[in-house]
Amino acid sequence: MKITFVLSKYPPILCGIGDYTAKLKDQLENLGYKINIIDGLSWKFEPFRLSKLIKQSNPDIIHFQFPSTGIMFFLLSIHCRKYRLYVTCHEFFETSLMRRLFQYIFLFVYKFFIETIIWTTQFEKNKFVSLYPWAKEKSKIIPIGSNIPFLPSKTKQRKLQITFFGLAEPSTKRIKNFLRLVDYTKNLNLSYDYNIICGVTDEHKHYFNILKKKYSASNIHFYINLNPMEIAAKLSETKYVYLPFDNGISERSTSLLASLGNGCVVFSSKGKSTTSDLEKNLILVDSHEEIIEEIEKIEQNGSFLTKSLNSITYALHKDWDTIIRKHIELYESDH
Repeated sequence: MKITFVLSKYPPILCGIGDYTAKLKDQLENLGYKINIIDGLSWKFEPFRLSKLIKQSNPDIIHFQFPSTGIMFFLLSIHCRKYRLYVTCHEFFETSLMRRLFQYIFLFVYKFFIETIIWTTQFEKNKFVSLYPWAKEKSKIIPIGSNIPFLPSKTKQRKLQITFFGLAEPSTKRIKNFLRLVDYTKNLNLSYDYNIICGVTDEHKHYFNILKKKYSASNIHFYINLNPMEIAAKLSETKYVYLPFDNGISERSTSLLASLGNGCVVFSSKGKSTTSDLEKNLILVDSHEEIIEEIEKIEQNGSFLTKSLNSITYALHKDWDTIIRKHIELYESDH
């Protein structure tokens, strides 16, 4: 079976959806599937070039990974309706209004030709189906997986560190919020160590260097653009991870899965997409003061090991074996 994945960004460009697709591609190829990638879509992407690339790959299945910029141009490629069409919606309700509008149009125009709409969380599936009941029979859930491996937990060797893991981007407040935590503890004369493990694109190097220079005197260890195994090693050595998402934590966070799978106790904030399972397996806070209070409580009562094991158990339920099996079941059952 030949499958063509269509998406905006693909490695070596830093992008969680691109990393996810690359992992999916490798796993499927190992099982004998023939995979082709069409990436680099932009607002200037020519629809005729896309048509040509699809014809050249001559797939049995076209599988879109949303959000994809330039997606409107695909609507001009009417011939693509003759292929079996799958769509994975990674960030449907938390992406920009303009992207969401284009995706609505895409799904509406192609609703009769889409075999399956794949959602990464129950929340997003339920919300979409409540707005568009026609999508109920076409919608399935396949959770995202961590692109970072899970290493055996070494609880006794972990350091009392608070770690940030994610992209350094000026468009979000994540890394700035983490640095505010550093400022807060510094004002309290608390001698915590900090890690910043992040991906930095060429576009945002200047922004990152400004932040790094500003905090050069702080007790922060910076780890930039590490490979997956190196990231896993750093996470498996630290006790606590703080993931300050702008709109609250959700199950589609790969940085969350990587942190939990490597036995870290994770702090974040609650949002509209936060599930009850997440509330049970990480610590939701509203302030930096709460983070420090919770850490001190854990250190005093010795509950880190229990919380760490809960983290690992949660992450293992979203392993790549499950993700691959669910994709194959869809591809083969509709064949």
